Amino acid sequence: LLIGVGQKQVDTQLEVLHKAGLNAAGADLAGMASLKASWVANRAPGMLDVLVDIGQDVTSVLIHEGGKPYALTLHRGTGGGDLDKLIGTALQDDAQDRIIKEKVSFNRDYRVQQAMDQYAFKLTSTIQGAVDSYQRTRPEPAMPPAGLTLIGGGALVHNLPATLQEATGWRTMTGR
Repeated sequence: LLIGVGQKQVDTQLEVLHKAGLNAAGADLAGMASLKASWVANRAPGMLDVLVDIGQDVTSVLIHEGGKPYALTLHRGTGGGDLDKLIGTALQDDAQDRIIKEKVSFNRDYRVQQAMDQYAFKLTSTIQGAVDSYQRTRPEPAMPPAGLTLIGGGALVHNLPATLQEATGWRTMTGR
């Protein structure tokens, strides 16, 4: 929250989360700060940018239109911890050190690859669902997203940006 999000913005977002029946203590305020801080000034109206914050428990999909933040959705089931469970189950090993290593390095083990593919499919569906949902709120469809930026610890999963780019057709990069 040190990157320029004022208290009023945080209070407004928390109020929205409470009205939606979500537990604000579990909300990813860093994702909200990223939404505010990643504003792109030179985007044409109708041009979308998607910021995906992959946290341990929740994935936040943040949508900008024309350079302005418009939508934030929080999704359970696609956080980094969910990938940990898939890999642990595939390997029949719950050693956290090994699971983390498997997530961030190239791996030839077909069981790990299957777990990663399953996770990537679920994450792709989540992202596309959030964009489709946002599109339905508009009087006319916006252009397809100009890009997809991954942030959070889950953005470090080996080959995830390339996999998402191939699946969605949207330029995908890891935020710095």
